[in-house]
Amino acid sequence: MHRTACNLVAVVLLAASVASPQVLPQPVGAWPYGISKAVAASGSLVCIGSGAAVILADTSIPDEPVALASVALDGLVSGLAIQADSLYAANERGLRIIDISDPEQPSEVGAVDTQGTASAVAVVGTYAYIADYWAGLRVIDVAEPTSPLEVGSVNTPGTAEGIAVANGLAFVADSTGGLRIIDVTTPAAPIEISSCADVAGAVAVTISGTWAYVTQYGEGLAVVDVSDPANPTRVGFAAVDFVWGVSLADGNVVVTDEFNQPGVRVFDVSSPSSPAEIGFVATPQFAHAVACVGNHAYVADWEDGLRVIALATPTAPVEVGILDTPGYAERVSVAGSHVFLSDSSDGLRILDTTDPSDPQLMSHVQLPGWSFGVALTSGMAFVANGSNGLRVIDVSAPSAPVEVGSTALPGFCREVAVAGSHAFVASTEGLRVVDISSPSAPVEVGSLATQGYAYAVTIVGEIAYVAAWDAGLRIIDISTPTAPVEIAFVDTPYYAQGVAIQGGLAFVADGGVSGLRIIDVSAPASAAEISSVSIDGDAIAVTVLDGLAYVASGPNGLAVVDVSTPSAPSLLGYVSTPGNGQDVSQSGGRIFLADEATGLEVFRAHGVLFFDDFEGGSTASWSAVLP
Repeated sequence: MHRTACNLVAVVLLAASVASPQVLPQPVGAWPYGISKAVAASGSLVCIGSGAAVILADTSIPDEPVALASVALDGLVSGLAIQADSLYAANERGLRIIDISDPEQPSEVGAVDTQGTASAVAVVGTYAYIADYWAGLRVIDVAEPTSPLEVGSVNTPGTAEGIAVANGLAFVADSTGGLRIIDVTTPAAPIEISSCADVAGAVAVTISGTWAYVTQYGEGLAVVDVSDPANPTRVGFAAVDFVWGVSLADGNVVVTDEFNQPGVRVFDVSSPSSPAEIGFVATPQFAHAVACVGNHAYVADWEDGLRVIALATPTAPVEVGILDTPGYAERVSVAGSHVFLSDSSDGLRILDTTDPSDPQLMSHVQLPGWSFGVALTSGMAFVANGSNGLRVIDVSAPSAPVEVGSTALPGFCREVAVAGSHAFVASTEGLRVVDISSPSAPVEVGSLATQGYAYAVTIVGEIAYVAAWDAGLRIIDISTPTAPVEIAFVDTPYYAQGVAIQGGLAFVADGGVSGLRIIDVSAPASAAEISSVSIDGDAIAVTVLDGLAYVASGPNGLAVVDVSTPSAPSLLGYVSTPGNGQDVSQSGGRIFLADEATGLEVFRAHGVLFFDDFEGGSTASWSAVLP
């Protein structure tokens, strides 16, 4: 499958208190695939969002959709529209235009950032209309695809989530603002002419003749009479708790349902005042967006990719085809040029980063339930598998991994560390010790109930350091693996989620604004906190290299902290990423970030060097990129 690569991250520097250089990692490459929340279809070509990428698929045989190519963008893809040979993608940065004249060689040709967070897009003629979340409606002139230009806008009172355009009118699903109707006959001067407050919670909309079909999240499907656009009236309603996407198929309305009973629902709207559900088919995950062409509905199913639904018999829709895409990148571990990425509900993926600028998927092992922490030793990968305990994967041939063993464990398993012939698993039921001397037959041999949920674990010598959620750092003697004993603990202010040990110090990612806590563990039995630094967003996981702590900081991507003087750590700045930084690892001078909804980001440690007068606007002391 051809892939066009694009890697864009934002670097945010903080003012330093001393005249020392500031060092942030330089982005090198990305594997940007993740959840699917957008889909568009034209003929047999279906485009599905996957994290910060779009996958193009041939569905000429609906039972066997085939991935043709993909294009990487610079943010989570939330909306898609196809017109002629162009694909228009709404992502968190704005509008991206992709040439799909050759579906096997797509390429981004134009882009324009918008003021808000682009959630959906509709294209009519030479204009693209963006539902831009808190920034309302944005109108983009796309007559020159290589140079799109915003020409008009209308602020809306809610958050613009969905959009449809027909007959010179833009219909905006504005969440708490209901349905807004905007005259766009003069695209450069759009004017709101009316609204329908009876559809609060509006997230998506489609138009057929004089009817608007609006999904109200947490409510259901609304039918709005727009025959008089100045006076829209809700005339019909059908309750569907977690409805989102909406499309039309042969006179029926097709919607997606995200929770409780996720799937696709078909409504007969021949009587607009009483829409009636006539068909339902379940999907594995959170059915989010839908696009219908002919007798098929194409569904973006969050962590389970593209689902193809046959609607030939509307009363009995049936899933006929699947194109799997990755889900949430939760945890990352590295061995040489191989990166092991746990994929929430989709198991373990192994990437080859021989060329770090272009990571390639080598293989995938499907596992039950939710996959989190991965520990590597002697050609084996040990995966903390949520409520399914510990799974053992033979990865001695990374292109052909095989699950060889497993064992059930109490609680929900989130992390694992290996020392010698034992695996130490962090579970909601404490620290579990598993004998792995026979990988095909792992067996639990010891345990220790910890205060708080055991969230992460690191082993140094005969000591296990456990990040225990609301119970801080627990320090456990494992010299006798069958009888681990807690010898000390250090409480932390918030939720201890990750821990790294270096040079007699424990670096604890403590969530929220509590940030990074530094604890002296040179004498483990008398451990004591010596310093801390606040981190915006979150502090979920941490790794330390050459006097710098790299912290996975959720919505802020990757935070970098100077810990060369442990008693006085200093936050240097953030590297913003398309997703949410969930886990971080380092190997060979590179930093690897599991970016949740948008896959993997790869950085070179000690990337770009800046000096303090950077903030003052002077470029005199900017350095070059370090090798």
